[in-house]
Amino acid sequence: MNPSHICLACRRRLGVFRPPRPVQWRPRATFISLSNNKRGANHEQTAKELLNLDKEAPERNSTQGMSNLLGSSRVPRRYQSNRPADDLETLFENSLQAPIASEDVPSQFPTSLEPYKNAEKLKEMLSGSAPLLDAWHFFVEHFGPDAEKRAYTSMPSYLNSTAQELLKRIIRARKGDPLSEKYPSFTEVSKIYLRLTILSGRDWSDMMFTLLESILRTDQSPSAATEERLIADMLGAWNVVCRQPGNYHHFPAVGSDLNWSYVPRISPGDVNQMYRKRGPQAAFGILTPPLKLRHLQTIPIVALATFVVLTQNATAKPYLASASPFTSLLTQIINTPGLALNGVFGRFDSPSIVADSIRSNWVIIKEQAAQMSEAPLPKPERPVENEQSGQDDLYRVSFINKRLQNALKRGNVREVNELWLDVEQWPVKELESPQPYSLKRGTLTEELCNLFILIYMSLRQPSYAIHVWNHMLKSGIQPTLQTWDNMLSGCKASRDWKALEAVWQRMLASGAQPDAVCWTTRISGLIDGYQVNLGIRALDEMGRIWLAAAKRQHPKMKLEQLQLLPEVDGAVKPTIGTINAAVAGLFSRKSPDAAHRVLAWGGKFGITPDVITYNTLLRPLIRNGQVKQASVLLKQMQNAGIQADVATFTTILDETFRYSEHHTPEEQKDIVDSVFSEMEAAGVEPNLHTYATIIYQLLQSSHGNMTSVKAVMERMAAQGLQPSPQIYTMMIGHYFQQTPANLDAVRSLIESASMVEGSTDHKFWDRVVEGYAQEGETAHALKILADVHRANQKVGFLAMRMLLFALAQNQEWDSARNLVRNVFLLNGGPRPEGAHLRIGEHLFWQLASQLQLTDGIINV
Repeated sequence: MNPSHICLACRRRLGVFRPPRPVQWRPRATFISLSNNKRGANHEQTAKELLNLDKEAPERNSTQGMSNLLGSSRVPRRYQSNRPADDLETLFENSLQAPIASEDVPSQFPTSLEPYKNAEKLKEMLSGSAPLLDAWHFFVEHFGPDAEKRAYTSMPSYLNSTAQELLKRIIRARKGDPLSEKYPSFTEVSKIYLRLTILSGRDWSDMMFTLLESILRTDQSPSAATEERLIADMLGAWNVVCRQPGNYHHFPAVGSDLNWSYVPRISPGDVNQMYRKRGPQAAFGILTPPLKLRHLQTIPIVALATFVVLTQNATAKPYLASASPFTSLLTQIINTPGLALNGVFGRFDSPSIVADSIRSNWVIIKEQAAQMSEAPLPKPERPVENEQSGQDDLYRVSFINKRLQNALKRGNVREVNELWLDVEQWPVKELESPQPYSLKRGTLTEELCNLFILIYMSLRQPSYAIHVWNHMLKSGIQPTLQTWDNMLSGCKASRDWKALEAVWQRMLASGAQPDAVCWTTRISGLIDGYQVNLGIRALDEMGRIWLAAAKRQHPKMKLEQLQLLPEVDGAVKPTIGTINAAVAGLFSRKSPDAAHRVLAWGGKFGITPDVITYNTLLRPLIRNGQVKQASVLLKQMQNAGIQADVATFTTILDETFRYSEHHTPEEQKDIVDSVFSEMEAAGVEPNLHTYATIIYQLLQSSHGNMTSVKAVMERMAAQGLQPSPQIYTMMIGHYFQQTPANLDAVRSLIESASMVEGSTDHKFWDRVVEGYAQEGETAHALKILADVHRANQKVGFLAMRMLLFALAQNQEWDSARNLVRNVFLLNGGPRPEGAHLRIGEHLFWQLASQLQLTDGIINV
C-alpha cells in the first residue's frame, strides 16, 4: 500500500514508535527565577549563601550577586513541571522528602502499551500480597500528576476504577491504624487525587470521617501528640479541597505551615442566598469548590464535626489562628439564618460518634460560631497617628473602623464600597478650622484614607485601593510613607506576595524612599507569603543598599567598619525591628537555621538582640522540650544585660502548659511557683495578663481540681490586683462545663464578682445566663437577667435566645412570653426584611416567631 493511502488513525498509532525529535532548550527570562537551581537544592543552604557578606565587596551590584549564587547554566530536567518557575515550594518538597520516582532520565518516550502494562501491574499488586504502600508508590510514580508527560499515548479507561479501589483500601487500612507509617496520609492522597481530577466528594468525606472518628474516640484516650498528628492531617485534607480550580499546583511544602490564602471569599448575603435556594449541602459546599455538589451529601456533617474539634479540643485550638481564613468562612456558614439540625443530617448516614458530637453540642456550636464573628483588623507595621483628629472625628472613625472590621471578617467588599461611597463625599479636614465638626457628616483625613487602603488591599482589591489613592490626590491629601506602608501591609495580610512586590516597585518608581518600617513590612510580608528566599533576598538587598551608600561617603573605610556605622545619608540601615520580623517569620515557616543566620548577619551590622528577639527564640525551644537550650538562652539574655519582661515569662507559661493535661495539681502548683520565683528573681512583676494566662492554662488541664487556681488567685490578691472580667468569665465558664455543673461555685463566684465594681462585663453575664439556661435553671437565669437590666447593663441576644429555648423546653410559656415582651420594650421588635441587624438578634426573633410568641407584641 502506498504510504499516502495510510489513514491518519494508523499514522498516529505508528508514530509512537518513531524516535522523538531532540528537544531544544529555550531560555526564558524570569524575575529572580529559581528555575536554574538543582531540583534537590535546599533553601537553607541558599539562605546561608545569600547572607554571606564577608568575602564580597559592598559595592557589588545586588543583581549580579544573586545571579552568581543561582548559576548561569540551565540544567535540563526530566520533565517539564506545570508549576511556575518561581514557585519555591518545589525546592521545599525536594529538600524535605526524597522523590519516589526514579531519577534516571529515559532516552525515549515509552510505547503506547506501557500505561496498560503498568495499570495491569497495579491491579495485580492490589489483588496480590504486595504492601499497600508499595502499590501507592507505584501508582504515584507511573500515574501521578508529576509523572512524565507521555506523547501519543492515552491512559487505560479502567485506571479510574483501579485508583478508586486503591483509595478504598487505604481508607480501610487507616481506619484500623490511623497513624501507621505504612499508609499515606489523607492529605497526601487528597492532593494527588485532586491534581489528577479523580477526587470524589464521597471518597473525601469517607477519609474525613475516618480522621474525625479517630479524633473523637474517647475510649482510647490518645496522647496529645497523637491528636496533633490526626488534627494536622484533617486540616491538611481541608486545605487541599478548599481552593478554587486552577490552584491545584500551589500546595505547601511537606512539613511547612498550610497556606490558607486560597480559601474562597464570599459575603454572608451570598451564603444566605445559596442556603435558601439549595439548602445546607450547597452552603457548606462553598468550602470545597473542586468537588461536585451531588457527591457532597455529608459535607455539612464533616464541616460541623471539624468545627467541634477545632473549638472544643485543646490540642486543636492553636490551629485556629493559622487557619483563620478557613475557620472564618466556616463560622460564616454556620451563622446562616435558619440553619437547623434536621437539615444538616437529613437521610444521610454518618458514623455515630461524629453525629453525636454535633447533636450534643448543637447549641454550643451556634453560640461559638456567633462569638467568633469578631476578629481584629490586620495591623500595619507603622502605628496610625491620629492625635490631630478631633473627638468628633475619632468617634466617626471608630464607627467606620468597626464596620470595616466586620466587613473584612466576612470578606464583604460590597459593604466596604458602600462605606467608601459615604466617606468619599466628606469634606477634607482643615486643621486650622475653629468650628466643631458635625457627627452627621465627618471629615476626610489621611488616616481614614489609609485605613480604607489597608482594608481593600487585605481583601485583594487593588483597583479600589488605587481609587482611594487617586481621591486623596484630588482632595489635596498627599500620600505619605504611612500610606505606602498600608498598601504593603494589606498585601502582607492577604499573603499576596506578588502584589506586595508590585506595590514596592511602584513606590520606588514614584521617588519615595522607603524607611525601615516599609522595608520591614516587605521582608516579613514575603516570608509570611511563603516566599522565604525572596524575603531573605530583600533583607540582603536592604543591607547592600546601605553598605553602598556608606561606601560612597567613606570610600577608604573597611567593610567591618562600614557595617558598624550608625547612620549614612541616602539609605536606611536595618534595625532590630527588621531582624525580629524576619526571625519570627522564619521560625513560623520552619526555617530555624535561616533565622539564626539572619541574627548572625545582623550582628555584623552591629545590631544587638533585644528582649523581643530573645522571646522569639525562646518559644520554639520550650515548645520542643529543649529545656537545657532554653536555660542557656535565658543565661545569655541575663549576661547581655537584657531584662526579661512579662512577655518572656508568659511565653514560658504558654509553652509549659501546652501539654500539661497529665500533670497532677501538685505538679502544676510547683510549675507555677517556680515561674513566679524566677520572675521575682528577675525583678519582673506579673500583671493581669500573666495571671489570666496562668489561670486559663490551669482551667484547661485541671479536670475540676481548683487547688492551683486558688493559689494563683491568692497570690494575685496579695499583690493587690483584682481579677479582671476576663478571669471571672473563664472561671464561670469552667464551673458550668463541669459534669455535673458546679452551681454552688457559680453562685459564690457571682457574689464575689458583684462586690467589686468593674469586675464584670457583658460577656460575663452572657456566660452566666447561658450556663443557667443550659442547665435548665431558668429561674436563676431570669433573676440574673433582671438584676443586669436594673443595673443599666445588657445581656446579648444569643444568651437571651438560649434562655428562651430553655423556657420552651420547660414548658414555661408565661415566662417565655414575658421575656419576648420585655426584649421588645427594651430593644424594639423584629426588623423588616433586609434590615441590618446582628446575627444574635436575628436568631432570637426567629426562635420567638417559630414558638409563636411574637403575636400581639406590636400592640403592647
